[in-house]
Order: sequence, then structure tokens, then C-alpha cells
Amino acid sequence: MSSFKQLQVLKQPKPGQILTDSALYWKDYEFPTIINEYGGINHIDVSEVKPNYVVATHASRVHIYDSYKKTAIKSFSFSENAYSASFRRDGKLMCVGFDSNHAKVYPIMEEQQKDMDLEEAESSGSASKPKKRPLRKFDDHLGPVHVCKFMRNLYQVMTASDDAHVRIFDLATSSTIMKLKAHKDYIRSGCTSISSDDLILTGSYDHTVKMTDCRINSVVMSVDHGEPVENVLMFPSSNMIISCGGNSIKIWDVLKGGNLIHTMINHHKTVTSLAFSHNYKYLLSAGLDRHIKVFDLANYDLVNTIDYPSSILSLGILPEDRSLIVGMNDGLLSFRDRKTNNFDQQKSSLKSKNTGFNPYKYVSPTVFSASATDHLILHEAKPHLKSYDKQLKKFNSTAALDEALSLKTRVHTPQVTIGVMQELIRRGTIKAALAGKSEKSLGILIKFIQRNISNPNFTATLTDISNILLDLYLNDIGKYAAIDDLFVRLKKTIDSEIQYQTNLFQIIGALETIFVAQNNITK
Repeated sequence: MSSFKQLQVLKQPKPGQILTDSALYWKDYEFPTIINEYGGINHIDVSEVKPNYVVATHASRVHIYDSYKKTAIKSFSFSENAYSASFRRDGKLMCVGFDSNHAKVYPIMEEQQKDMDLEEAESSGSASKPKKRPLRKFDDHLGPVHVCKFMRNLYQVMTASDDAHVRIFDLATSSTIMKLKAHKDYIRSGCTSISSDDLILTGSYDHTVKMTDCRINSVVMSVDHGEPVENVLMFPSSNMIISCGGNSIKIWDVLKGGNLIHTMINHHKTVTSLAFSHNYKYLLSAGLDRHIKVFDLANYDLVNTIDYPSSILSLGILPEDRSLIVGMNDGLLSFRDRKTNNFDQQKSSLKSKNTGFNPYKYVSPTVFSASATDHLILHEAKPHLKSYDKQLKKFNSTAALDEALSLKTRVHTPQVTIGVMQELIRRGTIKAALAGKSEKSLGILIKFIQRNISNPNFTATLTDISNILLDLYLNDIGKYAAIDDLFVRLKKTIDSEIQYQTNLFQIIGALETIFVAQNNITK
């Protein structure tokens, strides 16, 4: 004799964002470590070599942080505002732009600083206190230098200024190698190619993004972002570029002469910073709306959103996506590390906590496994059946429906009531269960239908139940005033739902017309 199969209530999908593997990956970060600085952090850069130092530029100070200890290991203080402090690829030098129309290069390694101090002491003939002297100074600009980056060859420095000029300096001689007026307004963003020694990308407040080839000292590609450009990025292959300005992010195809590939408008306020993940599969954007958005570059879908307490000015990410570093306009610097799920570390930490003698230590029992020759006698626990399952097991359809319409079930778990109705429809006994209802039980059933028929998950089943009720009680309409009133209310509910759906379809049609027109304008 086969056992009774209990009613399987289908779980209804909850509205909201579907957590994909990508979303879970970017949610796997710990609570942030917050450091309070003196002013808005306008730029963050991460060293590519271990121990992956982080440099933060804010007001007239530049601080270098240990990415593991979250402490400042070196500080630079100036008499003017500093901008765009950036590491060289080997992590040994750092370049900084200043308000007074110049840029400087500083050594990061202590050995280099000691050598410079020793040379100064020998030339002066007396020992002096160590100073953070610049290794080189470039002062050929006519406006504040907001962009300062090392070229791929490590021996040249690219700078861009409010004088709309882009310059390349030789690190060995401090001489100007290239000078070009690339824009018509302030240049506030720029980057160099990691696959070419000659390509530079700059973004300006004249709404344009331009790519410059140093071999011919001229602009080879120009695109119009449509708003003041706050930040730019270049893919490793240099065949695609990304620009942000206003609340939009745009991706451009370099090989097709600057053809617009895609536009993402997911921020509510100005987008201020962009960053790639370690494998260039994801794009991270930060804005004044206090959000970091993560996009999948395979399909440009929004993967995750991370909230912060203040407007974000700068963004950095450590190798292997180990940590997110965010600088905010109120001086907060946030380090958000990825969670560690190392079992060995957890085990060692537990051992370190329980080193003392414990006479009441729990000893786990021995686990026996049966051999192939053993005869096993399995004990099957008797399943506990719900009240409606008991009636279904007895094939009592009317009582099963009444149990499913009990106050607790129909109010807190209406999906169970719907499941019982669907089971009775499958058995073909739904008409028998609905027939012969008293005035009270029929009123409860109609109220349940009226309350839940607007739920898209229940609409199909309750529509069938309503049609069966009308067929069964058509001749009884007019005998009971209370039942007549309930049927009238049910009709009003259905009419309002139909009108609501009609309005929604009209809105969808209007929106589709707007989207099609916008796509045609963009193309």
C-alpha cells in the first residue's frame, strides 16, 4: 500500500532583485573600516605591486596607507592643494599635481629618500634632518595640474591642466617632450594606456573625450560625452574607452572611430569616479548619490549597488578585488575588505581561544558505518499531517476546503488555501466541495476571493473558482442579501482590476514609444 503524499505548496517568488553569482560576489564584503581625513578625498590610487599601498589625495595632503593594516605609513603635507597622486607601475615613485601650475615626483622607497638626503648632506658639508624632497619638478603649465600619470615606459610623466594643455615630461631630464592644447576647457581626468607607450586619454569640461598619439603629437580620436567629463578609463587593449559625466556612463569603440556602444544611466547624480575589477569583467562607478554601481561588462547589466554615508569623489580597488577603497567629500576614507572564509583560520582561532583545560569537554560519539553484509532495519517516523491533509487523505473534499479556509490559514498563508483548491481541481472534486455551502462559509469563500484575486499568483485559480461559484449558486442569487452584497463587491473588485490592467498597458505602450524614439536619436 502506497503512503499518502502530503500537499506540496508551491513557494511564490518574492519580488525584488534576483541574487546572481555576480551579485553574491560583490556583496561578499565585510563592514568597512572608516578613516576621517581633513578634506574631501579627490583621488585614490592603488599600487600594482605588493604590499599594494594606497595613496589618497585630499586638500593639501597626500597620505600613503598600508592596505592590510589600514594605517598611514607616509604623509606629505604641502602649502597648496594637491591633486591626482598616482603610483608608478613598479610602486617606487609617485607623481602629484598642484594648484601652482606644476607637478612633482616623489620617491616612495625609504632607500631612495635616504640616498637623496645623503647627497644633500655631502653637498652642504653637514648632516641635516631628513626631508621629503621631490625627485623631479615639472613647471611648464599655466594652470592647476589636476591630472598626473606615469606612462607605460616608466620614464615619462603625463600631466593635464586647467590651461587645456596636455604635456609629457621626461623623468630623467625634467624636459618637456610633448606639448599639446587638446581641449577648450579645464582637463579634469585622464589616463595612459597599459598596452602602448604612446596613447593618452583625456576628458574635459568641454564635454569631449580625446585620445592623443604621442608619436604624431596630435589628437587621433574625439568623442562628445554631452556633459562635463569627470573621469575616463581605457581597456587594456585600448580598443574601447569609458567616460562618465553628469549621471551617465558611456562606452565607446575606438576601432570604429569613436562609435557609441552603450549608455548606462543608473545614477541619480553626477558620476565622479570609475574603476575596473581585477579581471576587467566588471565596471565600478561611484557618484554624488552615495552609491557604487557594479556593471557586468559582458551585457552591461547592473549587478549590485553598494551604499555609503556621503557623496563619493574617488574610488579604488585592490588586486583580486580584495578591498574597495572609497573617498568621500566629507573626508571619510572607507576600506571595505572581502570576507575570508578560510576554515583553517577559523579552526586556529578556536584553538587559541580554548587552550585551557576543560574537564567538561564534550566528546563526540563514535560514528558507525554499516558494512555490505549487514541487514539494516530503518525506522520511519510517522509523518505529521496537517488538518487539511487529513481530510484529503480521507477523500473528504468539503471538509478539506473548510480547513483550508480557516482564519489562520486563509489570512497568514493564502498560498496553502490556493494549493488545496488546486488539488481539488486536479482530483475533479472541486464542484462537490463548493456545493451546498452555508451562508457563513460561502461568505468566507467570496471574501477570500475578493481579497486575493488581484494577486497575479492566485488570479488564474480564483477566476476558475469564481466561475464555478456562479454556475452553482446562480439560482440562489437574491435569496440572501448578504451574499448578494458580496457578489456585487466581487464584481467591483474585478472591474477595478481590469481597469487597472488597462491603464498599465497604456502606460507601457507610451513608454515603449518614448524608448524607441530615444534609441533612434542616440543612433
